Amino acid sequence: MKLENQVLSIDQVQELIELGFDVGKYSSMCWVKYTSDEEPYEETYNLTVLDENCYEMSCLAPIPTLTIGDIMDILPIEINDKRNRRIYNLENYNLNDFYYYYSANDISIISFTPANLPFINILFEILKWCIKEKHIAL
Repeated sequence: MKLENQVLSIDQVQELIELGFDVGKYSSMCWVKYTSDEEPYEETYNLTVLDENCYEMSCLAPIPTLTIGDIMDILPIEINDKRNRRIYNLENYNLNDFYYYYSANDISIISFTPANLPFINILFEILKWCIKEKHIAL
């Protein structure tokens, strides 16, 4: 599996930032911008380990991003509803299962069929849900 498929895209990072989440606090990788030396001077983003070198040259325009491991470290292991019923358990996550996560407050349901979504995208949706439902402190 390519490394690019194991980290959040720049658009996904932007979504988290708009939700008030400090991506840089938890990131271990970053997207850096490279501009070609020859015309038409195309810009591309490449992945690198997040360290002080990412910020040494402002022309690299570093954008911190989260890996699968970073997200799994952030997500709570378990979430219970107000009646102490388990509604979410990360430890028992199995890629062959169909998962659902819901909010007892507004009965919103998020469902995933892993065959249809890459694992990083599933974790991204769970992370967004946890942020919106205030299961992760900002």
